[in-house]
Parts: sequence; C-alpha cells; structure tokens
Amino acid sequence: MPADIVRTPLFDEYIRPVCCPDLAVGLSDPARLAGRTLLHTRIRPEAWPHWRRLVGAGFAVGGEQTFEHFYPSLQAAVAGLGVAIGPYALVQDDLARGQLVASFSFVQLR
Repeated sequence: MPADIVRTPLFDEYIRPVCCPDLAVGLSDPARLAGRTLLHTRIRPEAWPHWRRLVGAGFAVGGEQTFEHFYPSLQAAVAGLGVAIGPYALVQDDLARGQLVASFSFVQLR
C-alpha cells in the first residue's frame, strides 16, 4: 500500500450463512448444510471456506452457484435458491424483516 494512503477500520466484520425461512427448517448445526446449494460471490470466493474453518464444519456440498457480488447472492437466498454467506452489515435488514434467517451465530473474520 502506498505510504500516502491511510486506512481506518470502520468495524469488525462478522459473517454467517443465511437462507430463506423454508430452507432453514432442520438447520440445527453446520453438518445439516450437507447437500444444500451454497451461494458464493466472486468478490469473496474464500467466504465459505473461511467460515467452515472458523466453525470447524465439514460437510459435502450439494451444489454451488457463484454471483458477482454479495447482493445478488443474498437475493438468490431470499428466493430460495440456496444458502448464502453474508456479512452482518449486508444481511441485518433482511434478517429483521424475516426475508432471511440464520441458524448459526455470526463469527468474526480475523
């Protein structure tokens, strides 16, 4: 990073899997994600592997779909196409409205 660039952290980032209420039925632990379609983003391709490492989850993926950014992946989750990984700052409103649900706790990215 150039010496004349200054960066200031705004907040810690927390992520968690989110999906529509119908897909959340039975998601009581990360192993229950086995066989589910995972929704990825090109801007953060390591989000799912990172979350899985943080929570110690190992499961077979049912399918995968990749979107350019978080917003389309979250809209796909709302539509029931799979389970997205979402940062708190981007999913909090959809969670509050009940469009998305999260069966697992947020974990802090480090």
